Amino acid sequence: MGRTISPLTPDEIRRSFQLFFGNDAQILDELTEAANLKSFKTGQMVVSQEDDTDDIYYIMQGVARASLVTETGSETWLDTFHPGSLIGEMAALLNKERSATIHAIKPLQVAIFSKGDFFSIARKHGDIGLRIARMIAERVEHTSRRMNELYTLSSENRVYAELLRMAEQDPESGLYIIPNLPTKTRIAEKVNTARETVSRAISKFEDMGLVKQDEGGRIIITGQTFPQL
Repeated sequence: MGRTISPLTPDEIRRSFQLFFGNDAQILDELTEAANLKSFKTGQMVVSQEDDTDDIYYIMQGVARASLVTETGSETWLDTFHPGSLIGEMAALLNKERSATIHAIKPLQVAIFSKGDFFSIARKHGDIGLRIARMIAERVEHTSRRMNELYTLSSENRVYAELLRMAEQDPESGLYIIPNLPTKTRIAEKVNTARETVSRAISKFEDMGLVKQDEGGRIIITGQTFPQL
């Protein structure tokens, strides 16, 4: 297992809640009082698929990954969660089992709320419900796009789509740059293919002039449309 994360100070806890819940002092006070803080090491399971618990998790520090394990034992990457993300709200809302397994992929600290406490706060403050609805809509759109890519794009084009998502536009040059490329294994998990396929695809993109690596090791995207592969 990897290292753990340093506990947050009270001020840091409130600033973390502001990422999702806004600046209302009463809401922040109620969340802080209701929260049970817990840390997870890199690689540690946070939530298990088909678990029947209904606690709601809020990521304060670190990064988590959601994946789906099929009946054949294969694992499909679903999403990555960063600070300001809620986990488990769907299972709590629908009284269903957990639909995915969550692992910490970086040292993680979360605030855990009981279903009763969380929805009691949400009922008192209607803005929270709107924020949750918006978040769910965005996740549905994200998952739909991923599923469409999985069934309509070749594995190499899925790799290219993931590179485009990771790239950020440099304000000075206008180029789209990936400052820190994840491992090929991590990219393979996200696009549901093999590490070797990712390696071959990136090499092919370089040969085609679609991507290049600068002296600082950054990946620069030179083409913004899917290649004809």
